[in-house]
Amino acid sequence: MLSFDYFRQAQRRFRPRTPAAALRALSEGFAEVEELVNQGTGVKPLIEEPYDLMELQRVLSRKDLDLAMNLLLVRIFSQMLGDPDPERVLFAAESVTAIESRYSRRIDELKKIAASGDNAVARLKLAREYYELALLSERSPSIRAFYLREAFVTIRDDAGAEGLPLDLIAVTVRILSALGLHEQAESVLGRAAEPRDPEILHFRAEIAFFRKDYRTVSLIARHLASQYNRLPEGIRAFIDQWRQEQSAEPAAAAEGAEI
Repeated sequence: MLSFDYFRQAQRRFRPRTPAAALRALSEGFAEVEELVNQGTGVKPLIEEPYDLMELQRVLSRKDLDLAMNLLLVRIFSQMLGDPDPERVLFAAESVTAIESRYSRRIDELKKIAASGDNAVARLKLAREYYELALLSERSPSIRAFYLREAFVTIRDDAGAEGLPLDLIAVTVRILSALGLHEQAESVLGRAAEPRDPEILHFRAEIAFFRKDYRTVSLIARHLASQYNRLPEGIRAFIDQWRQEQSAEPAAAAEGAEI
């Protein structure tokens, strides 16, 4: 049987091909900070110890930081909290607070917009902010779980409709998967407007793996492999890993089965 280490050991085995992919992979937990260096994204000074406070402060001062860079900064600052220099510890603590405060301000603004009327776009953005803040709170499981629950409550009604768009599905499934609610995540996928979209099928494969349904994972991977050149990089990485697993330990054929 295939072990599908792509999902279980993705942090160790996924190798993004481009700088942009390295940043996206970091945000999803599929890569470590070293991948950013390997892809030449210009953040090498950030992760070299001893950490360069001036460079960290320069990056932190930017107002357009995305999730991947915020994750990188928070991980660096978390490591710095163990520094013997109290000034560096203070800098790290204040920096983490600054990043979290930016999210809190955006959340407050979006909550006001969402409360002012039936604004599905604002609710989706709000849920995404909660989800990202949950990822940034990886050192505190209780806080992480709180933000994930807030994220789900925000879009629960929207996600209960039929014909769901991909952006809403992506956020909802990620939230439910992070909460360990794989059956609910599968239910959301069943209400997709385009149920055979490659992104939807990829989500199905991931959920199937965590439910130990390896046969379904193999079926989906085989189907997606037939359109490999048209797939986004994240899905191609999954196919590449599946092919490696298949060549190492061939799976039993599943003739006549359907996805």
